[in-house]
Amino acid sequence: MSNKKVLFIVGPTAAGKSNLAINIALRVNGEIVNADSRLVYKNMDIGTSKPTPKQLSQIPHHLIDIKSPTEQYNLSEYLTTANKTISNILKKGKVPIIVGGTGQYIWALYEGWELDDTAPDYDLRESLSKLTLDDLNKQLEHFDPNSLFPVDRKNKRRIIRAIEKAKHGSVGDKKSLPIWDPLIIGLHVERPTLHKKIATRTEQMMKMGFLDEVKTLLNFDLPPNAPVFTCIGYKELIAFINKEYDLNEAIKLTTISTNRLVRHQNNWFKQEDERIVWFNYSNNSIETQKQVMTKVWSFL
Repeated sequence: MSNKKVLFIVGPTAAGKSNLAINIALRVNGEIVNADSRLVYKNMDIGTSKPTPKQLSQIPHHLIDIKSPTEQYNLSEYLTTANKTISNILKKGKVPIIVGGTGQYIWALYEGWELDDTAPDYDLRESLSKLTLDDLNKQLEHFDPNSLFPVDRKNKRRIIRAIEKAKHGSVGDKKSLPIWDPLIIGLHVERPTLHKKIATRTEQMMKMGFLDEVKTLLNFDLPPNAPVFTCIGYKELIAFINKEYDLNEAIKLTTISTNRLVRHQNNWFKQEDERIVWFNYSNNSIETQKQVMTKVWSFL
């Protein structure tokens, strides 16, 4: 077995990535490295579908519960920690299994991104934040006519950051060849099936005490930019607590936001991407699980 074999498991939220990763890790002497930007936060368990204490005890998990909900966490910090973690797992002769739906984290690791060190320009950010989405896109085209900074053109925060980097002459995020021998397993779930799974999971979260979890978080001295205010489910329930709409509406909006997230994830993990070996996980059948394990064993 090569000491540089690294397994990635990707796909939309609610596809079954975490359970599959644990099952694989138990069979191949693996350790799991989180690649979900929400799981790094402590006290945000139910709403992020964090692995249960039982699951966490079965297999070593890394980069989970490493930040307070009052703290920010960015790609640069993730890359530094994740790369070191993966190297340590390989040194032990084990298989790192990178699992998550945050596409930026996955591809940054896989492609070996080297991030630029452009310092934040807070005055620029403040002035740009007042512009409409259309005006921001025009600004980006002005400062970055050659599209050196690919960005989600519907995400104001990311457009502003791209303008900031382009305006200050940054060369952008450099990419290199993967430093490991990687295999990417992709889980595909048919859209109607996934929508049902998301609705069911949201209902289960509420029964597990999601609302109480949110209320507990609000007892912290949270800054206005705390991650909890932007995470799906949390922001909707906070709006309910603030009497902006009723609980049923909050639950409905959580489901809608989660389905919107799936569409965004599908943009990161495309079916036609030849780097990803896709499996139809709609039924999560024993036969499909065997096919996945066969592929993993042949890779290792």
